[in-house]
Amino acid sequence: MFRILTVGLVLGALIACGGGKDSSDSQSAPAADANSSGGSADTASSAASAVPAGPPTATLKGTVTLKGTPPVMKPLRQIKGNPDCSKLHTELPVSQQVVLGDGGKLVNAFVYITKGLEGRKFPPATEKKAFDQKACIYIPHALGLQVGQPLEIMNSDATLHNVHMFPKKNKEVNRGQPKQGMTFKQTFRRAEPKPFKVKCDVHPWMNAWIGVFDHPYFAVTGADGGFQLPKLSAGNYTVTAWHEKLGQKTQEITIGDGETKELAFEFE
Repeated sequence: MFRILTVGLVLGALIACGGGKDSSDSQSAPAADANSSGGSADTASSAASAVPAGPPTATLKGTVTLKGTPPVMKPLRQIKGNPDCSKLHTELPVSQQVVLGDGGKLVNAFVYITKGLEGRKFPPATEKKAFDQKACIYIPHALGLQVGQPLEIMNSDATLHNVHMFPKKNKEVNRGQPKQGMTFKQTFRRAEPKPFKVKCDVHPWMNAWIGVFDHPYFAVTGADGGFQLPKLSAGNYTVTAWHEKLGQKTQEITIGDGETKELAFEFE
């Protein structure tokens, strides 16, 4: 019974995910729509010209922290049932749902501006970002992109993986990569209201989160729980910190030309 279900899952993933195509551009954004979050390009262009921004000389930085006793992250025991994956680990990895650095600093939290940028237009980001499947884990676990920014998705393992993405404003993505070294490129036409989940239908313990923004003022916290949003114009902003397990918090801030301000977000 288990063997039949497993074969069915793998065949289903291959058929649904486009089989063995090696690479393609998907959802490439036309220039007029590159920074759209659902409105028309003409409306965005008109609003952008109506709200000129001052010189981008301010910086916003800070930390995200978890207070109190953190939840215990369990080992990913399902890996034991998959020989291709279990042989890649000397010991079982643990869930990345809540990862903490020293002093309760929260890793993999998204921090981004949610209000105060209305009507402004930003050039698309051209720096390519990478999303890998390595040792049957998605790397990185949390990833931020700008609308239209190129993302290269690769399979570094000698086993079948698939990348199943669940955005709200963009088309659902479900692509299989049965061979080691396979890659494909992905872009997103529209900003997402919140980060969305990515999972592997073949290996259910594999999951990650991707945020897509129509501006460059976002970050994902690292081991020190820190974030930095440079090159801001003076103004009043709402800043959001979002975490897959702990939810979100917002703060209001006013920042002046050339000023550096710090924010501290605390989850419990």
